[in-house]
Amino acid sequence: MNITKFITTLSILLTGCINPASQRAHDISLAHSRADARLDLAHSYLQQQRYRKARENLLKAEKHAADYYRTLLVKAHYYQQVDEMDKAKHTYQQALKLHPSNGYVLNDYGAFLCRQSDYPQADIYFNLAVKDEAFPHIASSYENAAYCAIKAQHTQKAIHYFQRALDYQPERYSALIHLVQLEIEHNQLEQARNRLTRLQQQYEQHPQLMQLQIKLEQKAGNHLTAFDYQRHLKQQSPHKGGHQQNSKSN
Repeated sequence: MNITKFITTLSILLTGCINPASQRAHDISLAHSRADARLDLAHSYLQQQRYRKARENLLKAEKHAADYYRTLLVKAHYYQQVDEMDKAKHTYQQALKLHPSNGYVLNDYGAFLCRQSDYPQADIYFNLAVKDEAFPHIASSYENAAYCAIKAQHTQKAIHYFQRALDYQPERYSALIHLVQLEIEHNQLEQARNRLTRLQQQYEQHPQLMQLQIKLEQKAGNHLTAFDYQRHLKQQSPHKGGHQQNSKSN
């Protein structure tokens, strides 16, 4: 047998020995990779509000992997942005049926429900999302749960969720800022002061931190200290005059 025939025969034999489960896993992985390329484009077009192009790429992704969790989530996001909320909800529910323990699906559905003002159900799905050990964004999911709790006027629950977010990501600036705001509003002044001290060590005299410091000192009855912070803030940002509060975190 010459070398060419030998190689051909060996190739056929090796192909016949491939485990069907391994081949199936390989095929699924390849389909997901091809879908990912289209989904990344669709997501980019959604951010640009180019909905026709987003839909074109989404349809191509569906041809590769219609039941892939990312395909379903991008599809749900598309329906949300074009104000097809019933279709968005149906798509999320389809994703949940196929991927009931997937943290991405659970978190995104929780966020959708929160935007629909279904706060109790949203809370359930955020808490399910953080139980997925493979989900890498636990701090973000806890923070989402906190914002939803604020909307539902459950302040103590929001404080708890911000604290849990910080357990997983201690330097998470947005969670720190919102937690300090809540602690000041609810007279948990010592905790707020300790957090502000740590934040100021890292971000120095950031205007947003100084505004919170003013609010803290006023709440604590330290009006001279609050006035001193106002003076420093006015020197930094004359147009604000030390009185306006920025409601958004960086």
